[in-house]
Amino acid sequence: MICKQRLHLMLAPWRLVVVLGSLLALTGCAERRRVAAPVEKLPQQGVLVSGTVADDRASSLLFLPVEGGEKAIITVVSGNYRWKVMPGTYDVFAVVSGGRALVKKGVSLSDAEGSLTLDVPADLKWEADKETVPTG
Repeated sequence: MICKQRLHLMLAPWRLVVVLGSLLALTGCAERRRVAAPVEKLPQQGVLVSGTVADDRASSLLFLPVEGGEKAIITVVSGNYRWKVMPGTYDVFAVVSGGRALVKKGVSLSDAEGSLTLDVPADLKWEADKETVPTG
């Protein structure tokens, strides 16, 4: 009887760890879901960017500012996207299935509405070409 109580007390902290870990994992999944549908978080001011991606399996676009500022991640649905980003010059990256990358460097967005089309370079690999992969 005493051995069972000791064993139960020894296992109690592990149960707490498992429960907390499960809660953290669920919270992390909820965060990812919110990022995957960022339509609600359009900035009040900014440049409305719309366009198409040549490969409709693209999952997201990353607008990486050339000179400071905040990056913007855009979810692509069926090859089309529409988003607002702050005016500035961006390197635009997209990841498509199969590890390929779409890249357009030095895209300048002013206060007017902008349009952007990204094509898939056949020789560019997202993981292999480290110079074109944004790390930030």
